Amino acid sequence: MKVRNVGLNTGLNIESKGNKNRSDFSESFNQANKAKTKEELESYMKEIKSIGERLVATQNYTDVIKYKQVIKGYLKSVVDYVYSLNQNTSFWDGNYFTTVKTVNEKLDEMTRELMYEQKENIDMASKIDEINGLLLDIYM
Repeated sequence: MKVRNVGLNTGLNIESKGNKNRSDFSESFNQANKAKTKEELESYMKEIKSIGERLVATQNYTDVIKYKQVIKGYLKSVVDYVYSLNQNTSFWDGNYFTTVKTVNEKLDEMTRELMYEQKENIDMASKIDEINGLLLDIYM
């Protein structure tokens, strides 16, 4: 059985509009997400500084709890935004390798500076929390 050439034009150049629209949407979505995250982190920083100053003045346990919660939220946001976790499988022995890649160096540096600035407040919050825990142990 012999197959004939039908004469199909294989040099057609068909451009898909769907891919361009998807990439535009994806790009604008990523930009909006970055802006939202940046605003969220700036808000956390202001709140950390505000509660830290109040904690130094009042040394109140409720301020300690608020301070710790805000720092925890800030660090979670930073980890979600700054670092990406990659898991790779070794070809030869099937082992998993996990690497952490810093995506945003500037934000990482800013976080380190904030933690350095707030070190005394964090230490104070930790001591107040420890004292309250000891008092609770004595009471029980």
